Amino acid sequence: MPEFISVLINSYNRAEQLRGNLELVFLQDYPADLFEIVVMDDASTDGTWEMLSGLAAGGQHPNLRIMRNDSNLEIVGCRQKLFQNLSPRSTVAILLDDDVSLPPGCLGKMAAYLGEHPEVGALGPRVVYAKNPDRTAHYPNFVNRFTGFYSSREVSEITDCDWLIACCLALRVEALARTAGLDIGFVNSHEEVDLCLRIKALGYKVVYYPLVKVRHDIGESKRKINRLYYLYRNKFLVIRKNFPFPWKVTATAAAVFLGFPKYIFESVLYNRGAVFSELKTITMAVLDGLLGRGGKFPR
Repeated sequence: MPEFISVLINSYNRAEQLRGNLELVFLQDYPADLFEIVVMDDASTDGTWEMLSGLAAGGQHPNLRIMRNDSNLEIVGCRQKLFQNLSPRSTVAILLDDDVSLPPGCLGKMAAYLGEHPEVGALGPRVVYAKNPDRTAHYPNFVNRFTGFYSSREVSEITDCDWLIACCLALRVEALARTAGLDIGFVNSHEEVDLCLRIKALGYKVVYYPLVKVRHDIGESKRKINRLYYLYRNKFLVIRKNFPFPWKVTATAAAVFLGFPKYIFESVLYNRGAVFSELKTITMAVLDGLLGRGGKFPR
């Protein structure tokens, strides 16, 4: 039986980019009655909701559903809310960032692989830079169970791994339901690591599938304080939630005694000197991570 796919997109203030990438989803050659597109506007102020409302009202895309948040939930909150609004027919959920462009046939190929491999709980394509499509942006990722450190490896063949980037990630709904989805306490960063590790803990595989290639429109971005906070704090949350004793102890120690000094050094190097506010945020992130505190960045 063909898989029923729910393509889940959350967007914030990227109306034009979202419109262009939505058109590529509409052009997929998967049967229209076997997939839905659910788009969540995360309280945008740039006309995103008006654009989506126009598309939905036009009647040309009956498989399009749109939602809007009254306030900004950030990426993890949006994705979890999308998971909670899947069609009851859905067997495959595909997370898709609003800055990712799908090639023709993408949905069909990923759904077919999941249909043929019931042991696979999560499947991710090769993700390349939109402006340099010969260069891979995201590789299959691995977690060292002793240190908690992440590593990645460029490969050209289908590969089992520990976690995959969530900008384009196909999930078996059965596996997703058993994990209860994302932990909204992560807010932003590492949430896909946590989800993939929990999917693997249930006995499913996480598979990198480079036979499909998608384009991610990313580049150099400004260093953001709140992003640094989530990046460093949430690493501790991943360890706390997913590592058994005694690896929880060794990985936490590695994050404190090796990771923390590295974060401080990188901050001083990047800023060409000590920036007190950033160093304070990094220290707060490590302390909150050690205490297991989730939730939004404490301003």
